[in-house]
This record gives sequence, structure tokens and C-alpha cells, in this order.
Amino acid sequence: MNTMRTLEEIKEAAEKKVEEYNALIVEEKYKEAFRLMHEIDDLVGEYSATSLERTFAGLKATEDPMLGAVLR
Repeated sequence: MNTMRTLEEIKEAAEKKVEEYNALIVEEKYKEAFRLMHEIDDLVGEYSATSLERTFAGLKATEDPMLGAVLR
């Protein structure tokens, strides 16, 4: 991914997909719901990776990254 989305953007995208997923389940459109489930999983992974990258970048910038990690 060339452009990094904000955590809020990723969260909003995931919430939209979850709403679509729930509607498809209610409508018994399981094949489409299954496809969306994988997209939701990808968004969760992107959110986690982005959050970890930002956390570690912040810790690396401190004088003592180990102490910073403990204090978090």
C-alpha cells in the first residue's frame, strides 16, 4: 500500500463492511458475506499493523525505548 490510511479511516471502512456483512447475512446471501468477511479481516490486519508501526516508531524516538515500552 503506497498511502498510509489513518486508524480512523481504517476503522470507518471496517465498520461499513460489517454493516454490509450483517445485511447480507440477514438476506441469506452467504457467498457475498463470506467475501466481505475476508475484506474485514484484511482491514483488521491493516489496523493492527498500522497501530504497531506507529507505536514502535514512537518508542524508537525516545531516549530509552525499553523504558518507554514498559511505561506504556
